[in-house]
Amino acid sequence: MRALVTGGRGGIGSAICALLDDPFVLDLPEFDVGDPEAWRSLEGEFDAAFLNAGTGIGKADAAELTDEEWHRILRANLEGVVYGTRELAARLMPGGGSIVATSSLAGLTGMPHDPAYTATKHAVVGWVRGAAPALAARGIRLNALCPGFADTALVEGELRDALDVPLMEPSFVAGAALQVLEDGETGRAWVVQPNRVEPFRFPGVPGAAMSPRARRPWGEFPPPDPHVWNTLGYRGIEQADGRAVIEWDATPEYSFHAPSGPIVHGGMVATLLDTAMGGACWTLMTESEDFLTADLRTEFHRSARPGTLRAEGHVVQRNRRVVFCAAEVFQDGELVASARCTQIVRRDPTA
Repeated sequence: MRALVTGGRGGIGSAICALLDDPFVLDLPEFDVGDPEAWRSLEGEFDAAFLNAGTGIGKADAAELTDEEWHRILRANLEGVVYGTRELAARLMPGGGSIVATSSLAGLTGMPHDPAYTATKHAVVGWVRGAAPALAARGIRLNALCPGFADTALVEGELRDALDVPLMEPSFVAGAALQVLEDGETGRAWVVQPNRVEPFRFPGVPGAAMSPRARRPWGEFPPPDPHVWNTLGYRGIEQADGRAVIEWDATPEYSFHAPSGPIVHGGMVATLLDTAMGGACWTLMTESEDFLTADLRTEFHRSARPGTLRAEGHVVQRNRRVVFCAAEVFQDGELVASARCTQIVRRDPTA
């Protein structure tokens, strides 16, 4: 694997490099990630990249932020990721590959002691989620690494004293970065906390308001008999405006037996995910429209046991021809599985 690492001399960057075989390291003062000409001057081919360079300011009061400080953090934290992604996609990753862009937990939540850092790290997550679909056509995966507080120079002494959580070792974050590099999905933000590495679940954006012609919810339009709802005993908990929530009491008869006890069959979990996404999509259809699933991808995070499973589906985006949906299944508050699908909208030509 030929890997490129920006910010390779910092705490996390150097830990990433320690796990790689002869990485190509880019760092100040020789290389400024915020300079597009510096990126254009690079030569070579890579199949892995860690866009890891970043900095902080440490000012909580926006009134005290100078132009110079803002431009410096913008170049390091965001523009370095944008320019790096662009050149890798255009020239430096011709055979495809995987890019990991370092954001932060501050890219998923607010960090009041440094709003400029928070803003740029949110932007990195937005860039990853927005750029990933087109890059997939080039055979390139793009994901974000969102670590919490690590034991690096970026965490100032005053902040260290105020933290009530343990600092992670850079080596642990580096190991998580390599895990994200191998993620078969793209456009995801991975949370890295002490002894925990997992993709972040983004809440669904509220869908468009239902028009008077939109489909009625389950409670007003029960499914026919026989139907998968009646056969399995699904319960419709919520269905409105691009969102659907379903519960199902899984029983041992839908499980296979393992030494640790019965495990619900993965096909049953996938069916529940598909039904939740279909229910969410249904709310945005007019009376003259229906839809077919064109693509369905499911990822399992842990085994499901007999008991109540809760599926939450939502519409990510809809246009005239296509609806993109996502869903998650939970059991006792723990994420069991997640899925994404593409629905093709069909219209009655006589309507």
